[in-house]
Formats: sequence, C-alpha cells, structure tokens
Amino acid sequence: MQEIKNVVEKLADQIDGDVLSSDLSRSLYSSGASLYRIKPRAIVQPKSKDDLVKTVMFAQEYKIPITARGGGTSRTGNELGKGLVLDFSKYLNQVVTFNEDEKWVRVQPGIVLSELNQFLKPYKLYFPIDPSTKDSATLGGMIANNSSGPHAVKYGTTRGHVTSLELILSNGEIVETGPKSLKNKNGGVTGNGRTLEDNLYRNVPIIITNYSDYLEDERPFTTKNSCGYHIWDLLSEETIDLTPLLVGSEGTLALVSEATLRLSAIPEKALSGFVYFD
Repeated sequence: MQEIKNVVEKLADQIDGDVLSSDLSRSLYSSGASLYRIKPRAIVQPKSKDDLVKTVMFAQEYKIPITARGGGTSRTGNELGKGLVLDFSKYLNQVVTFNEDEKWVRVQPGIVLSELNQFLKPYKLYFPIDPSTKDSATLGGMIANNSSGPHAVKYGTTRGHVTSLELILSNGEIVETGPKSLKNKNGGVTGNGRTLEDNLYRNVPIIITNYSDYLEDERPFTTKNSCGYHIWDLLSEETIDLTPLLVGSEGTLALVSEATLRLSAIPEKALSGFVYFD
C-alpha cells in the first residue's frame, strides 16, 4: 500500500486532474456492468489533454498499464484493469465544436450519448447509433467498442460515423487521424520522419499490402463486428486513414482525446411493424 501511495502522490503532483487511491475508490472502480472484478492501482480523472499526456508518460516511466474507462457499461469487463484506470467521464465530457450546416460535431470522449443528443435536438440532428445503454454510455466507450443498436440495419455501427480522432499515442504524441496522402509533398512516402506517427504511416501500408490476399480472405462480412482490429478500410489508391483501425480497438492502441462525428437528421416519423408467421 505504501508503494501505491508513493506512486500516486508523484502522479497527483504532475496533473491538474484527480488521482484517487483510497480502498473505497479502488473498489468502486473494480467493477462495471460485467461480472468481473479487478481492483486498479489508482484512478485518474484527467482534466485536459496535457493531463492525458503526462499520465501516459508517467505510466511509461513506472511500467504501469493504463485502461481507459467511459461509462462502465461493458458486459465484458473492457473498462477494468490492474494499473491506472483513466475515467474520462468526470471532466472530459464536453462538446468542443459543432457545425449545424455540415452536420458534424467534435466531442470529448467522456460525453454521454443521451446528453450529446439532447444538445443536438434543437437543431433536429442526432448521433444515430443507439445502444441500450445510451443514458450512461460515453462516446469514447462507443468508439472503443464500435457500438451499435437496434437500428444498425439502417445506420450501421459507430465506425461509419467517426470521421477523425485526436489521439494520445503510447509515447505521448498527440496526433489527428483522417485521410492522408500516401505520398508527401516532395513525392516521397508519407511517414519519412522519425516520430511514432511517422512510423505508423510508413509501416501500416506495407503490412496491409504485403498480406492483402490473406487479410481479404479473413474479412468478416457482417454489419457489426467487435472482434479484433478492423484493418480492411484503411487504404485507398492515394490515401491512408487510421480512423477505422482505432474504432473498435478497445483503447489498446491509443487514448482518444477528441472525436469528430458525422450526424444525421432526426427522423420526422417513427413507424413500427408487426410480422407474424401462421
């Protein structure tokens, strides 16, 4: 316990957000909507991107695993971990930018779906993915899980409505996803630099191209798929976009600090159908 306390105090001195390490707090964050119980070493409630970067760098230095947590609604224990649990829902839960005409919104990952849709309602817009946990599920968790709902037949899954992500990589780099040219302005290959982001843009296309036949054979042709990493829609003839890879990756590749989402018009009518078999 003393070791935990010492480490937690060091982190608390570095960030503006809250760091919780009491036995009560750790017990509360040891469970969610699943049957599993895993008590974390400490809980971090970050207030800013700077807090996220400092927490990632701290975890790197002390070799402590980190787990992102949204609303804690996962039935499979995705939000649980033995290291540092990052609770985005307390502070990082705001609408950052909204464009009514172009029908998109940029949000922090801790915003709850129902609260986002309440904000959008006066503009007759909404985020159409509707899991049963919409009153407590956060957008960060939905992105991590590639959530869907009963209207997936029409609207698909979360992946189809995320246009870009701001990420904190494992080395603390802040990067923005979205379509990027496979060639840089000098005609060379994108990712010629030495950052982790450069390495990703340099190596991911090579891996996908080299194993394209095998990957295509293994592609699951389903509307909803939450198994493994989605690596089939990252490349076009001229661009690469890592956004589809991050959606559904369960927070294992990076932390999401902001997300830009595509919106839909609220349907003017809601119809129900009754089908029976004689």
